[in-house]
Amino acid sequence: MGTLFYRVGDAGSEGRVRDFLPQPFVEVLRRKLEPYGGVVGLKLDWFAGKGLRMRGAGIVPLLRRGVGVSDHDPIWVDVEIP
Repeated sequence: MGTLFYRVGDAGSEGRVRDFLPQPFVEVLRRKLEPYGGVVGLKLDWFAGKGLRMRGAGIVPLLRRGVGVSDHDPIWVDVEIP
């Protein structure tokens, strides 16, 4: 699974959360994330296939100098077609 990061104080992150939650819940989320440095990773991405044999999988971390270069980390999967 890949990771989507929510960062407290980041306008993009908080804007996406406000699309789904009322402002009082955004405030609660801020308080709850303080012990974690205001950042939490959510596992979201999946890969599914039928009749394939998985040889390996992983996440490509894209956090550079504390700044994400994307809104999520991509996943990779190495499969064998029997």
